[in-house]
Formats: sequence, C-alpha cells, structure tokens
Amino acid sequence: MTLPTLLETLRQALGRTATTPPLPLPDLPPALVRPRLDPAPLAPTFAARATAAGAEVVTVTASALDDTIRALAPASQSTRDLRTRRVAETADTRAAIFALDATIAEADLAIAASGTLVFAAPELDHDDHLALMAAPLVIAIVPVDRIVPTLADALGTLPPPPATRLLVTGPSKTADIEGILVTGVHGPERLVVMVVT
Repeated sequence: MTLPTLLETLRQALGRTATTPPLPLPDLPPALVRPRLDPAPLAPTFAARATAAGAEVVTVTASALDDTIRALAPASQSTRDLRTRRVAETADTRAAIFALDATIAEADLAIAASGTLVFAAPELDHDDHLALMAAPLVIAIVPVDRIVPTLADALGTLPPPPATRLLVTGPSKTADIEGILVTGVHGPERLVVMVVT
C-alpha cells in the first residue's frame, strides 16, 4: 500500500477529506511544575559529574571571569565568542570554524545529575553549533542559577521546539577503533566549564 493510499484510507475511516481543516488541539492541563530548588547545592554535584565525564570545571566569580577566559584562550588564538557574536582573526566561514583554536559560549542550562551542558538559545545558528563541536577547546560559561537537577527539569525550562538543542557531556570521546579511547575526534578535545557564582 502506498502512503497516499494509506492516508486516504485513514481519512475515509475518520470521515474526513484532504481539504478538511485539522482538528483544534485539546485543552491540556498545565504541566507539572516542580518547585525551583536553590541552585547553589547543585553546583558541586554538577562539577563532580562533569569532571567524571572528562570536563574541567572551574568555579569563578563574575569579576574574575574574563581574566580566567583570557588565560585559557589568549587573544593570539583564533577564537569564536558566541556571547558577543564576535569572531576573532578569521572570516566567518566553515573553513575558519574548523581552524578555530577555541569557542566560548554561555550555556543555557546545566544538568547536575549528568554534568551535561545545554545550549538551546534560538539565536545560535548552524555555524555556532558547528563552532561548539569543531574547536579543540570549548569554554562554556554557566551561571550557578542555571543549574537544574535533572534532564526533566531542563526540558521543562527550555523553549518549545523547533529550537535546536545541543547537549554536551564532557569532551568528545570514541572507542570505535580497536576499543581504544580517543578524545577530540568527533568534537572538542578539551571542555572547560566556568561555573559563575
């Protein structure tokens, strides 16, 4: 049976035609709202889980953030800063993205249970997502108040689809060949997470 035939059979069984407008969405009860927890106690759990996944976690104050980033990604390096939409030293092309030394980005959320970063901002485009995966060093900034307990809490906080979501847990790892663990093959070799207090 072909797809058009199947669809026509379903329409007939439902008493509809190809031109019948779609049914309105049902009224759904409000989503279960979990109480917002104080994020400060979640920071050590997030740090432990992210470290176990291979990330480096640094706790910094807002006033020390820029100096700490400069120490990791000096101005002499080719860096894409997604916070300011600024690309240093190179044109904004795919070749330039793959030539980056570092990408700096602010995570929308962090998940304490798994040490996962969530990048879901609608203004991040395809090149930004590529920069998060192509640079050998990714510096992710997470304000402590954006740490949530679980993936369910993160999904309940994020904007609805079709916003793209990128979840990152540690640097890229693979053991495809001979069962030998190698980092940095399919993404960043080094992930540094700055938890801003």
